[in-house]
Amino acid sequence: MASSRGRAFSALDAILLGVGGIGPLLGSLVVKMFGFTGVWLLCAALYCSAALVFVLVPRSRQPAVALDGCALMRSSTPGLLVRLLADRAVNRIAISFFLTIGGSQS
Repeated sequence: MASSRGRAFSALDAILLGVGGIGPLLGSLVVKMFGFTGVWLLCAALYCSAALVFVLVPRSRQPAVALDGCALMRSSTPGLLVRLLADRAVNRIAISFFLTIGGSQS
């Protein structure tokens, strides 16, 4: 199960990196063909379809986990950083990497 999650995450990451690299190159062509209004309408349609899928997808059968304030703080990025520093399980390079990417995941 963990390997399939890792594979799915890697595929999503590859797609996002590909779109991030190709998007600026093709963006000027799309704006030239459809104008800013057309691009805006396309983006609005994608956001609306994502919201519609979110509403229509059935809820998970797993019970929701109630997090109290302490559990939420322990699972947040600053909480994880404090725990790593307290355990002395991390070096400076890992801390800088953690701080660099950690803010986008919390």
